[in-house]
Amino acid sequence: MRRCRRSAAFFLAASLTTFAARAYAAADPPRAGEEVEDEARARFEQGVELLQKGAWSDALVAFSTSARLYPTPQAINNAAICLRKLGRYDEALDQVGALLLDFPDLPAEKRQAAEREAAELAKLVGAISVEGAEPGAQITIDGRDRGIFPAPRPFRVLTGSHLVRVLQEGFLPFEARVEVVAGETLRITVSRQRRVPEAPPPAPGPAPRAAPPARRFGIELAGAMMISPSFGGEIMETCTKRCDATPALGGYGVLRGSYAIGASLDLGISAGFLAGRKTLTDRRTPLHPPPSVPVGPVDDTLTLSGGLLGIWVGTRLGKQPFLDLRFGAGAMLGRMSDVRSWTDAETHAAGPFGATSFGGFLYLDPEVRVGVRVGEHLSLAVGVEAMMLLAVAPPAWPENRAFSDPRYGIFTFRSESLAGPVLFLVLPSVSARYTF
Repeated sequence: MRRCRRSAAFFLAASLTTFAARAYAAADPPRAGEEVEDEARARFEQGVELLQKGAWSDALVAFSTSARLYPTPQAINNAAICLRKLGRYDEALDQVGALLLDFPDLPAEKRQAAEREAAELAKLVGAISVEGAEPGAQITIDGRDRGIFPAPRPFRVLTGSHLVRVLQEGFLPFEARVEVVAGETLRITVSRQRRVPEAPPPAPGPAPRAAPPARRFGIELAGAMMISPSFGGEIMETCTKRCDATPALGGYGVLRGSYAIGASLDLGISAGFLAGRKTLTDRRTPLHPPPSVPVGPVDDTLTLSGGLLGIWVGTRLGKQPFLDLRFGAGAMLGRMSDVRSWTDAETHAAGPFGATSFGGFLYLDPEVRVGVRVGEHLSLAVGVEAMMLLAVAPPAWPENRAFSDPRYGIFTFRSESLAGPVLFLVLPSVSARYTF
C-alpha cells in the first residue's frame, strides 16, 4: 500500500515534469514583466534537466528560484520532490501544503496525488509546538530561525533530537533539547522567562588623582673641576727643552635657569664663574735692556679667571635614570695674570714680578649628563662638559711694563700673548636641579 502511495506521488511528479512546458504556458500568470517570466521559465527548464539526472540539490535551487519569480504548481511540486530525495521531509511537506493551499483549482487527479504525498510525508516528520513564551520572542530550532511567538502552527521537524531556543530582548534565553517522534506533535511550555538582572551600580572608587602640574620652570646648581692641557699663546712657544708645563687645573661653578617646552625639550640661561691655574718652570725669556748679570730660567704661574653668561638648549631621554644632552653658547669676560720669578747662577732670587691682562672669549659648551630623580621636584646628576673658549681679545703680557730689582736695575719683559686663540677645557661636574 505504501509503495502504491509513493508511486502515485512520483506519477504526479513525472506528469508535472513531462508536461511542464505545456502546463507552464497554460498557467494564468500573475502580473510580471516579460523578462521575469522568461527567467522563471529558463530556471524551470534547467531544473527539469537536473531532476532527470538525479542532481537533487541543484535542481532544488532551480525550481525554488523559478517558483519565487513566477509561482506555478509544477515548480512547487518539483521542489517538493527534490526535498524528499534529499531527506528534508519536513520542508517537502511544507511545499506540498503550499501547493494545496495556493492552488485550489488543481485538477482532481493531481490534488488527490498531492494529498496522498502529504499523508506519506506526515508519517516521516513530527512537529514542535511552543507555548507560554513572551509575545514577540524569537524561536530557533537547531540554529534555524523559525519565526516569532505566537506561531500560526506547530513547527515541522525531522524525527530525532532537536535544540529549541526562545530569545527575547531583556529576558534570559530559554533552551530545551527534545526528542521528536514521527507523526506526533511535541508541546514545549516555556517556563516564565526571567528578565536579565540589572548589573548593580559600581561601587564608588577612590576619586581619581589629579594629574600633577607640569613642571616647566627649573633652577640648577652645578660644580665642576676644570682641566685643560694648555692655555696656549706665545708664552708656550718659549717653553722648550728643559721647560716644564703642568696641565691647567681649577674649578667651575654655574647657576642655570630652565623652561620646559613639551615633554623633553628645555631652554635656559646660565651664569657661572671659571678659574684655573698652571705653571711653567725653567722657561727662557729675555729682559730689556739686557742686564749685565745673566738671568736664570723663569718660572711662570698663570691664572685664568672670568665670568660666563650664556644660553643653552637640551633634551632629556628616559625616566629613571635619565640622560640629558645639552649644548650651550655665550661669552666670557675674564682676566689672566702671570707671576714670574727666577733664581740666577749666584742663587740670587728675583721676583715675583706680576702682570694682569683682561680678555674676552666666546664659548661653546656641549654637555652630557646621567641622573636620577629624588622625589617629585629634585634630581641629581653627574656629567661632563667639553668647553671651547674662542679668544676675541686674547690676554697678553703688557708692553713697556717696567720692574725694578737691585741686581738687575729697571727692566721690562717683552710683550707676548698669555693664551692662544682657542682653549679647550674639560669639566667633569655634579649638579642638582629643582623644578617647580
